[in-house]
Amino acid sequence: MSAEFLPAGAAVNAGAGLASVTWIGAALAAAVVPAVLLDRTLSRRGRG
Repeated sequence: MSAEFLPAGAAVNAGAGLASVTWIGAALAAAVVPAVLLDRTLSRRGRG
């Protein structure tokens, strides 16, 4: 099993429903995407 599945498995084992784990993943993705886009924008400005 790969490492990215371990937190989800731990949450399910702790009693969270599968739908809750899905929403947690979606929230984490929504939080990370703006930071990645900002980082890409700043790095492109530095090169240009």
